[in-house]
Amino acid sequence: MGSSRSQRRRRTVLSAAFAGGLGGLSGCLQPLLEAGEEDESDQADGDSDEQTADEEQTVHVDDVSLTESATIDTAGSLRWVTAVDDEFYFQEEAPPDGEGWVNRVDIDGTVDWESERVSRDEYELLVDGPIDTDGSLVYVGADSYHTDQDGGRLYAFDFESGQSEWHYDAAETGHEDVVWELTASDDGVVYGVGSHGSGSDQQPRVGALDASGTELWDHQFDEGFVTGLAVYDGTVYTAASNELIAYDLASGDKLETYSVTPTFDALAYEGSELYVADDFGNALTRFDMNRGEQRWSTETVQDIESRPTVGIEVVCVGAEAGYVLAYDRETGDTRWETRLEGSVATGPVAEDGLVWVTDEQQDLYALEERDGDIRHHRTLTPDYDEGELQLAVTDGVLATEAEPITYSIER
Repeated sequence: MGSSRSQRRRRTVLSAAFAGGLGGLSGCLQPLLEAGEEDESDQADGDSDEQTADEEQTVHVDDVSLTESATIDTAGSLRWVTAVDDEFYFQEEAPPDGEGWVNRVDIDGTVDWESERVSRDEYELLVDGPIDTDGSLVYVGADSYHTDQDGGRLYAFDFESGQSEWHYDAAETGHEDVVWELTASDDGVVYGVGSHGSGSDQQPRVGALDASGTELWDHQFDEGFVTGLAVYDGTVYTAASNELIAYDLASGDKLETYSVTPTFDALAYEGSELYVADDFGNALTRFDMNRGEQRWSTETVQDIESRPTVGIEVVCVGAEAGYVLAYDRETGDTRWETRLEGSVATGPVAEDGLVWVTDEQQDLYALEERDGDIRHHRTLTPDYDEGELQLAVTDGVLATEAEPITYSIER
């Protein structure tokens, strides 16, 4: 197995970061409000999205065990897994250099469908990030870097059957090898494409397609990467070219630019709360997408190495040197820091009072959201030696790419 999408991208551009390829911002607007400058009306507004963390209580857990619940019927080798709307999606392939396809798997282990098979000589399907669904279509990004194709591709599969409905070829300028990011909207999908290599070699693009695959609008950048997308209430928030930019979903008009410098895998959101791995990974910032305001920003004790994940009361990130860091969703205060035995490989993933993560020693951990205590720890045994192992958790069930098995989380 190759490196995960985020780590592949991070490794190809580290040298560019030190060489100035990820330089300072120019022409960037100041955010509407700096961190902490909140209007007194915030307390009386009563928006339900803003009260989520207050109304829910962190689940306290004792030691956690995993019980094998189902074996997935596979025809090839599993590569990458993610969970979207209580369903697992696996990338499966028939090595060496054969075909790849996507499986949608129910939490009981039933394979709902298998997508069309795509020759790896043409495209590599990616389900470790660029995948989402609107309930009618499942959108999956693809990489053409190791093929003779001119650019990346975005596939739309029928949600019920897995049949390919259409695909969108991203090539325009020769700098669109891969669909790095995508997120579904009510009437289509928003995508971010770019290429492998340093930031100065890039001409990334963000755009929107309707549900039939027709392009609605796009914006090209001179350098950098598209490192995160979020759609909320008719607005697309885009982490691209070292800025956070808000676009109108329908027209593509630029609405606002915020003075943050997102890192890789920069965005996560829950309701109207948008969390940004900021300052090239040295800070975590929360925005209120209802008001277009920055709520708080906090420096992190370690450089952020993962996409944020939103729990009940905390937002967590994986950081360098094997740390998992948790910050209070309302205040940004540090809640806890837990160090793993190895460097963070994939995750963290927060669900139901637990934070799941794997390290590069192929160990799996469950941390208690309340205080970061380790409640489960085991070594996984995949049939390959490389360190990154994808994991997914939904509705009390866990799956990894290490084996075709789902596990019930027992407390």
